[in-house]
Amino acid sequence: MQDPEYTVDKLPGITGISSACPLFSNGVWPDFLNDLVPDLQKMMDEGRIKFTPAVELAYIKPRNQNYFAVAIDSQQSSPSLSQAQRMRELDQKGVLNGDVIDGIMMEDKKEVDKVILTGAELGKYFGKEATPREMKDQIIKLLDDWKGQQKDMAKPEKKAVQPEK
Repeated sequence: MQDPEYTVDKLPGITGISSACPLFSNGVWPDFLNDLVPDLQKMMDEGRIKFTPAVELAYIKPRNQNYFAVAIDSQQSSPSLSQAQRMRELDQKGVLNGDVIDGIMMEDKKEVDKVILTGAELGKYFGKEATPREMKDQIIKLLDDWKGQQKDMAKPEKKAVQPEK
């Protein structure tokens, strides 16, 4: 067992991780995260790097981790999981360097916008018998109708041409 100095409750970067997680079932910081260079550990603790990308980065050579920490600071951006996985693969192939890291970090990330409505919020409008699919279909139909009304309101009214006297 690891030194109790590295227990989950004493590390600020992992406060949001449930102790039910298999990695933390014994309440101890996983060994592989100790492979992160201090700058990346600090960024993870501050929430600037998410847990799963940090796991991937822990397998990258320390020299490249340092390049990566500089890239995060200079671009004020953190890696997505897919970016971290690609960097890990490139590092294993021996082709990862500072320029490659900068190139990957400068890529546009796919942004996924989500709107979350709880069952309780929707229950006020749909009742308990409606399925999630029925709720979604009805919401989309209502939004389509609303959008059509917005377009109609935005159109300027045509004035009737008055005959000349």
